[in-house]
Amino acid sequence: MLHSLGMIMLMMGISMAAPFATAVYYGEDYEIFLTPLFLLVLVGLIVLIMFREGDEGLQATSGILMIGGAFLIMILVGATPFILYGMPLIDSLFESVSGVTTTGYTMVRDFDSFPQSLFLWRSMTQWIGGVSVILIFLYMLPIMGIGGKGFSINEMSGSGTKNFSVRLKDSAKSFLLIYVLLTVVQAVILVLFGVSAIDSACMTLSTVSTGGFLNNANSMADYDHIVKVIVIAFMLLGGTNFYIHFKGLYKGQLKPYAKNTEFRWTIYWYIGISLLISALLINASRNLELYYLMETVADSLFTVVSMGTSTGFAVVNFTDPAIWPVPLCSILLLIVAFVGGMSGSTAGGVKMYRFVIIGKYIKNSIYKTLHPLAVYDVKMDGDSVEESSVINSFITLALFAITIVIAGVIFMMMGVMPVDSIGLAVTSVCNTGASIGEYGPYDTLYTLDPVVKAVMIVVMFLGRLEIATALLFFMPGFWKEVARNRGKRARRVSDFSIRDRIYRH
Repeated sequence: MLHSLGMIMLMMGISMAAPFATAVYYGEDYEIFLTPLFLLVLVGLIVLIMFREGDEGLQATSGILMIGGAFLIMILVGATPFILYGMPLIDSLFESVSGVTTTGYTMVRDFDSFPQSLFLWRSMTQWIGGVSVILIFLYMLPIMGIGGKGFSINEMSGSGTKNFSVRLKDSAKSFLLIYVLLTVVQAVILVLFGVSAIDSACMTLSTVSTGGFLNNANSMADYDHIVKVIVIAFMLLGGTNFYIHFKGLYKGQLKPYAKNTEFRWTIYWYIGISLLISALLINASRNLELYYLMETVADSLFTVVSMGTSTGFAVVNFTDPAIWPVPLCSILLLIVAFVGGMSGSTAGGVKMYRFVIIGKYIKNSIYKTLHPLAVYDVKMDGDSVEESSVINSFITLALFAITIVIAGVIFMMMGVMPVDSIGLAVTSVCNTGASIGEYGPYDTLYTLDPVVKAVMIVVMFLGRLEIATALLFFMPGFWKEVARNRGKRARRVSDFSIRDRIYRH
């Protein structure tokens, strides 16, 4: 576990070389990156030298501790440049958590004076946070022998394979390569279509990770239509199950996408909601000019995909009644954010796969009232879904709903308006980063009460770890189990030492 955390520290330190070089290029303060870069590389190397990889797999408690330690390191390291720059501590931590959890809420007050190197670092924290989902949940845990099936059931239940944890060990590196490939391809395409190097870097790192940080206050509103189309495509790719990407690239065909139930339902869902919002806006404006119709449909599609994949980019201020005058549109966007993207992706939310499972289970229950003796299985892509997956879907849905209610009540107690409270609660736990009401897609949150910011930090962390895993860190029973396992390991080491001394004697 310590060896893995040392590797994370080393990689986080090395990653600061890019914003350091950017700061030097733009004549900005490069010491906010140089100091943590040197310390992280030094400490990371020391830890790697002192602790080697174990020959036996970690226990579940140690694996969960490793997840917590990894996120803690990423959050603290991510916040360090903001602290050294002079941002308040709570704002720096908030900015880092928002990045690592790929949420996209920001505390930046003045985009014009904010350093480009810190803009790049913000986007890099989102890219690192996105890849951490793939490495931690899909690579590190299964390879180290921690119940891969149990851990992957949250993030990869929509994979379309019964024995997915075994395949993860062989294909996880390919998932990482696909993630890097998507990043490089999008960056190159954006540069070819006239986007500057720094804008392309920030946009790409925040798109593939479905994060939402950009280096301007207007998000995607000022870019050409072709750039918006490119971003829509890569938001969808980032919000798609990476196992489908693996199968598609491995077989060199699009059949895995067409055959996957979750992918089809996600596309239908996004298109359906986009058309519904477009119809509501067109009906409210009574404007039937062709340009307005095309613009409305395009803006609706971009906004729905952005909210559904939990990216949070915006091409229009949908919270402004003068632009989107139908309040129902904001409610639909919150629902889209709550549903989220696909399992096994960088997207947040409950995930479409769980809603498909719940829908099929409810349909089977209704049929069973007509035919009590009949046996109905919940099936996805021709395979029967295990009962544990069905139960997990209901539990996760309930946990998300409970978290939203509790967070919303706390926000209202701190003086936030009810509509704003619900919006912040939903978009925080679903890692979306664009809310409704006063805190829309073009607004920063630096005016919020520090208590509200602290609660949002916790809620963003809960949502990124699918709530259930994160809640373990707040349960006394978990820490008792950690202490118990540590005691058992110490006794085993002691017994081995005694036997070794007896053998040598």
